Amino acid sequence: MEKSVKGEYLILGLILFIATALRLAWVFYCDTVPVFDFLKYHMGALSLASGQGYRLFGEYTAFEPVGFSFYLSLLYRVFGENLLAPKLMNVFLGVDCVFLVYLLGKRYFRTETGLLAATLLALSPRQIVYTSVISTEIVFTYFLLFTLLVISLRTKELIKPLILGLCGAVLAYIKPFMLVFPLLALLLLLIQRRHEDREEQLAELKYRRQIEIEKNKAIGVYNNPTKGRKFPGFMAALGGSIGWTFLIAFVMMASILPWAMRNYQVFDELVPISTNGGITLYLNNNDYAEGHWQDPFLIPGSPLVGMKDEETGFWDEIKVDKLAGAEGKRWILDNPEKFARLGFTKTYHVYKNAADVQFAVDYTSSGGPLANRGWVYQLSDFTHKLLLGGLAFYLLMALINLFWRRDGFLGQGSIWLIWIMFSATFFVFEGQPRYLFPLIPLFCLLISWSLIWFISGIQIIKRKDI
Repeated sequence: MEKSVKGEYLILGLILFIATALRLAWVFYCDTVPVFDFLKYHMGALSLASGQGYRLFGEYTAFEPVGFSFYLSLLYRVFGENLLAPKLMNVFLGVDCVFLVYLLGKRYFRTETGLLAATLLALSPRQIVYTSVISTEIVFTYFLLFTLLVISLRTKELIKPLILGLCGAVLAYIKPFMLVFPLLALLLLLIQRRHEDREEQLAELKYRRQIEIEKNKAIGVYNNPTKGRKFPGFMAALGGSIGWTFLIAFVMMASILPWAMRNYQVFDELVPISTNGGITLYLNNNDYAEGHWQDPFLIPGSPLVGMKDEETGFWDEIKVDKLAGAEGKRWILDNPEKFARLGFTKTYHVYKNAADVQFAVDYTSSGGPLANRGWVYQLSDFTHKLLLGGLAFYLLMALINLFWRRDGFLGQGSIWLIWIMFSATFFVFEGQPRYLFPLIPLFCLLISWSLIWFISGIQIIKRKDI
């Protein structure tokens, strides 16, 4: 094994060791308990693990997406009602996210980018503190990164869209807005195919130039890397991507169908995954919306007033979902300018700070917040500002890259597509800092690329000056 490869693996091993140590230390330092939506996931998981089906407050439910609760129920079946089990799984998946970021950086950019991005993610305070929170963030982020890695694989085998269909179903079961994954997959696959076609064209061009230069020399036989075949154009790449997208959508539908059938039996309504879409749309799109969560049953003039059972704290899921969804859509259509301004306000709430660490430090088994938790907020806010500064630097380098060197377009384009899709979700629905969590690994990749690109650019300029 070459020294450079050994050095790379040693550095990666050190990064993963540090990531593991920090996450384990945090889990045993801060004994977080589930609250709010996280508590509902936990309760649903206990119901599933006990064989009573997916219930909340004793009633069958589909309000919270079942994916995360089902995942928790598997752990509870094996380890019992033990909150440490999912936290330790968070450590494992969190460290694996660091490894996946390394692989993505190496595949899309270069080894140095992967190692730097993995380092940034390993040391990210928000990624660390969430290991003690029993929430969807780490599991969802893991499958998102794994899905992107599968997309980046250079293969035309049908196993690729089949795996992507399963990944899309898992993502949608955890966060239903990922039901649009086939559309995202279409765009990601298209730019991947076009990139592979261009690389083969460049290889063919390089081969022909070698033949042209050396044709009068007796040097033997060249190996043609592309064997002189004709290259597919844009329409061929688009057609192939569409075909795979239909297969992805079919696998997703087949995977989601059993749950949709269960919901139809329970509610006598077609509910693909959850019944919280309408209420989420309404509470974030009304005359009193401020771009973040509010109680939809207390909004002045809300059609939902009086529909909440004060004893159980729950409601008629289907009726509320329909009423709230219809009211939210009506308000958006009647107030397009307010909706647009509110969309930017929601986006601001996503990026403004790292206040979501409260879910880790404000709710512990002691019944109160973590003692001396101020340092966690301060460190998280400081690194969040560094993250935003890093993104600003990346945007500047990406702009320069459009005109000089033109490097890393496939990786950047893939990440941008995911970023845009998430941003559209923030814009329409709700804005809160924890929704940024799955994007942080991708931001680490972009920032790392820009730093490596900048340093290598300086080295190129210096060599030219010598």
